[in-house]
Amino acid sequence: MAIRVHSGGHSYEGQSYTVDGAVLEDGAPFVVIDLMSLNRVRVDAASATTWVECGATLSKVYYAGAASSVSSSSMVNGSSSSLAFTAGLCSTVSVGGHISGSGFGLLLRKFMLTVDNVLLPPLPGQLIPVPGTVMVFTLKREGSVDAIARLVHWWPSVGPALPDEFYLSIFLMMGGSLQEDDNVT
Repeated sequence: MAIRVHSGGHSYEGQSYTVDGAVLEDGAPFVVIDLMSLNRVRVDAASATTWVECGATLSKVYYAGAASSVSSSSMVNGSSSSLAFTAGLCSTVSVGGHISGSGFGLLLRKFMLTVDNVLLPPLPGQLIPVPGTVMVFTLKREGSVDAIARLVHWWPSVGPALPDEFYLSIFLMMGGSLQEDDNVT
């Protein structure tokens, strides 16, 4: 009998709890080991480390890091007690699945993948000092196909020159319907 491990949160491929041929092509029965209740997070602000059990969601890890930063009066690395975890955007993903899939996140440019910051098994991750002011903003812009093409073409010449602390992403979405003579997206 096949065994699948489910950390909690969600699974992009659904492979931890479905049979639809993704892994078990013959549709054989399988056992799910659900680790969702292993979800404790302990933060040590003084050493900038955290102990995270594999069922904890990223939102729980972020919250624990933020709560530790607020309650801690100690300075981390001589600057600030604000801490962050090198993980992704989707707060409902559990740490076990996120790290076992490498862990792409917003701090990738400076601190690489989440898995690169794992100190020792089982899953203590490294907390990262964060400046007191962080700007997050979203720009929504509609424009001609040519203008968007120029922006996307321009990005590779600008991105590498930015500091490692700077993270920028461009999401292109097509909305509505285009007529043959429309040149707008």
